[in-house]
Formats: sequence, structure tokens, C-alpha cells
Amino acid sequence: MQNNIMIHCIRFTVFLAVSIVVGLLAVRAPAQSNAQERSANLRVQLVDIQAKQAELQSRLQQLEEELKPENIEHSLAGVGSVHPEEALPQKSTGYDSHSHQASAW
Repeated sequence: MQNNIMIHCIRFTVFLAVSIVVGLLAVRAPAQSNAQERSANLRVQLVDIQAKQAELQSRLQQLEEELKPENIEHSLAGVGSVHPEEALPQKSTGYDSHSHQASAW
């Protein structure tokens, strides 16, 4: 009789252990799936941000090139002013605000 009780206790213990392991595996699978989805979403966001950063970096380089005094003078050459040096600070200020906006990203 004690052997039967002992066998039932062992079977019950084994059943509980198997149930716990199966339950843990069932819970872990969706968690991995959610983590994989989140990881994929973060990779997509990273690629988007890197593309935007490259675009802004290119724009910043373009603005820095346009800010060079010789390029500002060249751009004002056809305006018709007899005093381009007066227009230089005005043109430069406009580029500075664009440059600041581009570098803020």
C-alpha cells in the first residue's frame, strides 16, 4: 500500500515538473517573438535616423560651402550692388540660420 502511495506521489511530482516546464516554454516563446519584433522595429528606426542624419550632414556641408566669403561674393556678383561688402553680412546671416537648423539635428 505504501508503495502505491509512493508511486502516485512520484507520478504526481513528475507531472507537476513537466507541467511547469511546458508552461515556462509556452510563456517564453511569445516573449522571444515580441523581442524579435521590437528589435526589427528598432533596426528600421535606426536606418531611418541614419538616412536623415546623412541628409542633414550633406545639407550642413552645402551650407558651410555657401558661407565661404568667396562663394557669397560670387553669388552676389550678379545682384547689381556697387557695394557687395554691405550685402555680405546679410547673406551670411541667412546661411547661418540655415546652418544652425541643420546642425541642430
